[in-house]
Amino acid sequence: VKKLRDLNRKTDIRDRAPVDLQQTLEGVLTLTKNRFFDQKIVPGFLYQVIPPVVMASRDQLQQVFLNLVMNALDAQPDGGQVFIDIIPTLEPAGFTVKIRDSGSGLDPSTRDHLFDPFFSTKDDGLGLGLYISRTIIDDHEGTIDVESEMGEGTEFSIWLPGMNMEGEE
Repeated sequence: VKKLRDLNRKTDIRDRAPVDLQQTLEGVLTLTKNRFFDQKIVPGFLYQVIPPVVMASRDQLQQVFLNLVMNALDAQPDGGQVFIDIIPTLEPAGFTVKIRDSGSGLDPSTRDHLFDPFFSTKDDGLGLGLYISRTIIDDHEGTIDVESEMGEGTEFSIWLPGMNMEGEE
């Protein structure tokens, strides 16, 4: 119950600092490299543009990205690919992180309930991972969306506002 109550507590703005999304995602790939290797899944992440920096709680963003990467791995028990990309956006200024797998995809009824608390497609799942992820992204004034087609894989898109640079209002 305490953990569920903590979910509804917003991150204190003072706990946020500049976070490089590329470094955070590279850290998630390091944490999961053995699982990628064991499942014969090839990660694709070649981001090389401007530093994608946002004001955020690094630990919370890492939790979101780790959850999405683990879900992508779970969707491909017999191998496949996971693609990660960071796309700068201008209007509004920020970054979109896309995490896509080549798994079997989701049917529309499953897709419609993915972010509901206690909804899970896994036998041993609690159904809180995506709910918590959405709560964290909402708390960071971002958005999280999913696109999926049966037989085509699934793609999660997370948009986060970029840092205000000096002189911006």
